[in-house]
This record gives sequence, C-alpha cells and structure tokens, in this order.
Amino acid sequence: MQDKILSVISGVTKISEQDLKSGLDVPNLWDSFSHIELIVNLEGTFDVSFDQSEIAAMKTPQKVIDAVMKKVGT
Repeated sequence: MQDKILSVISGVTKISEQDLKSGLDVPNLWDSFSHIELIVNLEGTFDVSFDQSEIAAMKTPQKVIDAVMKKVGT
C-alpha cells in the first residue's frame, strides 16, 4: 500500500519515489497547488474522502501515507 501511495505522490510532485522514501518526514516538498492535486488524486485512487483538518495535516509523505492507510483501514 505504501508503494502505491508513494507512486501517487511521485506522479503529482515529480519527485522520484526513491527520494520520497528517503525523505518521508521532510515537510514542504510540494506547493499548495500540488497539494490540492495530490488530495484529489488520492481520493480518486483510493476511493476515500478527506476533511479540511486531515488535508491540512498532510505535510510530509509519511503523514500522507498515514492518512490514506487510516482511511482504507490498513
């Protein structure tokens, strides 16, 4: 599951999956427009919906992974 989530993040941000894996806790890897695109892609790919507080908390690749995994029950 983590690899699929990283693939979505990589596709939106154009950051390689390897770079994302080595910087899972690095904030500010994408701008606000990419953040919106990322959320839309995650919601579509995993058939989930995030509220404003969840979206605001997704500041690092690891926080994105955690949020998606919580939603899909993994």
